[in-house]
Amino acid sequence: LKPFAQRLIERSGSRKLKILLWDRRNMGLSSIAFGEKPLPEEEAEDLHELMDSLQFGPALMYGVSSGARVSLLLAHKHPQDVSHLILAPPTGGPLAAEFLASAYYLRHIPGVQRRGMRAVAESE
Repeated sequence: LKPFAQRLIERSGSRKLKILLWDRRNMGLSSIAFGEKPLPEEEAEDLHELMDSLQFGPALMYGVSSGARVSLLLAHKHPQDVSHLILAPPTGGPLAAEFLASAYYLRHIPGVQRRGMRAVAESE
């Protein structure tokens, strides 16, 4: 388990606590996927389908940054899945807005110009 989840379980004192940690599209061990809708909408649908298949919920959703946006969308589109929302900043504020484009997107432009989108898919 991730350290945050492990501490949450230990501090809750509950043996019935269940935590669902999942890899969003294009993150962690998940495969690369380019969909039709904006990514947060597709991630909310992915999470709904995962929760439905596991019969998991309604759940307290804890989200930070993009996780906060996905949790809000899940609560909006599938309120039966969500009992509570704990949302840390849905954005990183002005500093993140200034630097995230470079960190997430602009650094891939040279590779795309040389080799196309495959360069992005094969990058870290």
